[in-house]
Amino acid sequence: MRHPARKAFLVVALALAAASAHAQGAVPADNAGARGVVAAADFKLESYAGQVVMLDFWASWCKPCAASMPWLTAMQRMYGKKGLQVVAVCVDKDEKAMRSRLDLLDPNIVVVFDPKGKLAEKYKLEGMPTTFLIDRDGKVKGSHIGFRDVETDAREAELAKMLEGKPTEGK
Repeated sequence: MRHPARKAFLVVALALAAASAHAQGAVPADNAGARGVVAAADFKLESYAGQVVMLDFWASWCKPCAASMPWLTAMQRMYGKKGLQVVAVCVDKDEKAMRSRLDLLDPNIVVVFDPKGKLAEKYKLEGMPTTFLIDRDGKVKGSHIGFRDVETDAREAELAKMLEGKPTEGK
């Protein structure tokens, strides 16, 4: 991050997001079964027409995936009212392993369970995590493989442009 104040803000924002999730009843790992999860077969991207969708593929065993979850939560909280919907697609085969990580995600993030990899196959997943940015018309406008904290400013700027309706450079 370029500016120390921005980094400090993000650290505080992430800490507040985690505390808020706990206060708002985010499901703890030992009770994660109470949180609704969408089966991959039931997931319809068309349901989010008019919204910008950040479609993020992850797995419980993936360390960079776990590192990205507070950032995904922060983005949902900062931009949800501006039309963002984060959709976290878990490709674990074991539902219990998937549910063990749900406490890391904001309750407003849609969680999709894809144990057979059907959605992963549809999006030609190449690595973990992978995030696709989908515009309000349902078109993929960008993608990112992996997660590195040093890239969050650029990713957020790309997301903000999409939410403002400005063209982005698809990857």
